[in-house]
Parts: sequence; C-alpha cells; structure tokens
Amino acid sequence: MTKLEMVKEYFELSDTATTNLADRQKIVNLFADDVVLESGIGEKVSGIKALKEFFDVFFSRNIKLKHVFVTDEQSEQYKTAWAVAGINKDGQLFSLTGYDKYHFNPEGKIDYITVHVES
Repeated sequence: MTKLEMVKEYFELSDTATTNLADRQKIVNLFADDVVLESGIGEKVSGIKALKEFFDVFFSRNIKLKHVFVTDEQSEQYKTAWAVAGINKDGQLFSLTGYDKYHFNPEGKIDYITVHVES
C-alpha cells in the first residue's frame, strides 16, 4: 500500500469505525508502534497502545461520521485537508473542517500525525 493509499484508507475506515471494531483495529494497524498523535484539541498520545485507547474514546463519542478529504503529498510529509459531518452520541449534528499532517517511518507506517481543527 502506498502512503497516499494509506491516508485514504485512514479516512475511509474512520467513517465506519464508530460501529465497526474491526475497522477501528485496521486504523490502528496503519500506525507504527512508536507513533505520536497530537489531536485537534491539544491531546497528545505516544505509542500504539495509547493510540488504540485514544481511538476507542474518540469513536465512541459519535454514532456516525462522514469525511471528505484531499491529500497533498509533500516528500515524506503528507497533508490532508478534510471536512467531517457527523452525529455525536447525544444525537446532535456537527461539522468540522481542518487538516492533518502525517510522517511515515522507513517501513511505511505512520509514526507522527497532528490534527488541526479550523472550524
């Protein structure tokens, strides 16, 4: 899988990971064991176990998500602009826009991701 395909899979699986635990695990499998994630609300997690726990909490906050996205490949760092609409677990609609930046290790796994929420 190319890096671009990996980013695409990350977003596509994010649309189903609220209800599909196998897809949630597939997301985790895209990341390196020593991954660092910085969320759009200031959370920082390090390591694959902490990342899995982060995603379990994140996806359990929502009933449904739908992303649209465009990725710009910049050498070893990829930037993806995104918009997401969803329904949170309280039944409220929401929408956000922002961008993610990714870095890949030599094995092709994501070892760093930072999420920026713009609205």
